[in-house]
Amino acid sequence: MMTAAEIAHALGGHRIGQDSYIARCPAHEDRTPSLSLTDTGDGLVLWHCHANCSQRDVRDALVAKGLWPRPGDAGEPVRRVKPNPPPKPARSDRGDLVPRLWRESVDPRGTLAEQYLRGRGLDLEDDLCDRVLRFHGHCPFGKDDAAKAVFAPALIVAFRRFRDDDENRAPQAIHRIGLDQDGRKIGKMMLGPVGGCAVKLDADQDIEQGLGVCEGLETGLAIRATGWRPVWALGSAGAIQTFPPIPGIEALTIFADHDAIDPKTSKRPGQDAARKCAQRWADAGCEAVIHLRAAGGKDFADA
Repeated sequence: MMTAAEIAHALGGHRIGQDSYIARCPAHEDRTPSLSLTDTGDGLVLWHCHANCSQRDVRDALVAKGLWPRPGDAGEPVRRVKPNPPPKPARSDRGDLVPRLWRESVDPRGTLAEQYLRGRGLDLEDDLCDRVLRFHGHCPFGKDDAAKAVFAPALIVAFRRFRDDDENRAPQAIHRIGLDQDGRKIGKMMLGPVGGCAVKLDADQDIEQGLGVCEGLETGLAIRATGWRPVWALGSAGAIQTFPPIPGIEALTIFADHDAIDPKTSKRPGQDAARKCAQRWADAGCEAVIHLRAAGGKDFADA
């Protein structure tokens, strides 16, 4: 029987959590991935279509694609299907949307974006407004079950290249945190290529010899609120793991998330990524320190 990862891969999907994946549902014409798949750890796979396809419809569609055994097959090996890559949006659409949304966004002070951050116990500092954080009152935020565009108020977060001194240009990519009318988060979506980029909570000119890095925006804001600077948020454990030494930065402090142990690998993803990053910087002759202060299973913003 196939795993959630294998089914998601066959459907052109991707990982969204420790044991969870998202893919296009085979039971309906799914333009926006709506099928969640999760490995339970005991050989079972749970799935749920957010477009309200029934469990049976999803199962029958997976059976038809050879991704799940037919009822009564008692776990008979199923045919592995090489997936077709999901269609990619036109490069012109993708490339134009990031600068357009950034240009349309406004200072986040006094908006739902500030309300959201305050709800997390975080202050919206003046030096971040407009430069790193903006607010869009009617931001594209995926599609609904009828494949119609969805719009929502959103906190817009700039991702810029590691060495890009011109902050007058639009960022390379943006992170959108969708909000309801009470300033509560309804979801997160990335737009644009984030490879080689960071959320530069502190600008290049404020970095002399040392730099602190973390995963998420909220984590970076919480660290910065303690007085620790300069800080960049890289977006994920994977981005920390591959973060390269940068000429002119001689010391790196990695604020690692205190993740729970992955039952499959017996490792903690955040800490494992931090160790690999620290080793790379040490091999390059730099000082590298891992700072772990949060309780198990939490990041610095939660702590």
